[in-house]
Amino acid sequence: MSYRLSDSAGYKEAVARELTLRETAFLCDDRTTLANGIRVRLFTPMHMLRALYAESPFVLGGEVRGEELLQFLWIIRDTAAWGDGDDDRQRFIGAHLHLLQPQAFMEAFNAVHQYLEETFMDRPPSASADASTAGEHTAFYSNVAELVDIFGHQYGWTERYVLGLPYVRLYQYLRCIISRTSLEEVSFINRFSDLAAVAWTNALNQQQQAQQSLPATPAPPAPQPQQ
Repeated sequence: MSYRLSDSAGYKEAVARELTLRETAFLCDDRTTLANGIRVRLFTPMHMLRALYAESPFVLGGEVRGEELLQFLWIIRDTAAWGDGDDDRQRFIGAHLHLLQPQAFMEAFNAVHQYLEETFMDRPPSASADASTAGEHTAFYSNVAELVDIFGHQYGWTERYVLGLPYVRLYQYLRCIISRTSLEEVSFINRFSDLAAVAWTNALNQQQQAQQSLPATPAPPAPQPQQ
């Protein structure tokens, strides 16, 4: 393995993946394709609100059944191909009933998880995650309201505009705001490349420990003087 992180294949692939996801998020139509081939919209705060209202386990946690999978796919569907009416919803469900088959279900399930993982890769850590006391950092407003407030103050954007922007773009703007306004040097979490760096460090440590555990090679005998 490489003894420099920057030369590690896994790390370079993770950095390239993050860069590609950030850049392609600015494509004008805000559409993407899941790993299983389904065309969807990039995830936005409005999608999040609809998923929360529907109590989707993809955002709240819990067991995901076939109906919840189809429900979530309907929420993030490509609206250029599927309308908003009840008839459109029934046609959509009928066209995706094959996803209830075990193998297709797992492929779609994993694709949605990857989609959400990529959506929130630049999300800042929650303040409540660092709370050492129960009840500390009690939230008095939603994360969506916070985003609307931040971008309304910084850029003058309307609520409707913010709710319709993909998270993967909003979090990049948020990083720009933090970098510009912070009085101290800022470091960000890069989920994929940071995980690759941890894996590289662990592998390097294991390799070094394995080398140290090898028995010492005895030195060759010294040559005897000739008589």
